[in-house]
Formats: sequence, structure tokens, C-alpha cells
Amino acid sequence: MAIDQGAQNAEIVRAARRLGQEFHSYTLTDLGPALTCTESDALSELLRALGLQNHAETLEAAHAADDEEGDAHWEGDNE
Repeated sequence: MAIDQGAQNAEIVRAARRLGQEFHSYTLTDLGPALTCTESDALSELLRALGLQNHAETLEAAHAADDEEGDAHWEGDNE
């Protein structure tokens, strides 16, 4: 049985929207430091694509605050 690509894409979009809407700022704040830089970038990209700019910014700030020297999002002394 062939996969209907249009139906599969629509299902992926619905799932992504649901995921984005279910995140709360405290969850993103907790999650950010646990992600690698590339994971954080990918999730932020998805959140932005869903129109959730504030969610993306919350995640990015939480992630960057825990980065260490040499990490992609390190911005100097975060202490």
C-alpha cells in the first residue's frame, strides 16, 4: 500500500503544531540546558515555523545560559 505523501505531510504538520502548543515557558526553560546546540537550534526553528517566536526565544535563552566556553551559543561569563 502506497503512502499518500500529502496526507502524511498534513499529519506531520498537525503533530508539530500540537507539540509547539503544548510547550509552556517553564518546560522550555527546563529543557533548554539539556539540549545540544544543534537540538536547540532545530527545535527553535520548528517553533518559529509554527509562529511561536516567544517559545523559540525562551528555549534559546535557557539553552545559551547553560552553554560553556566553546559551545555555539556561549556568550561569555554567564554567571
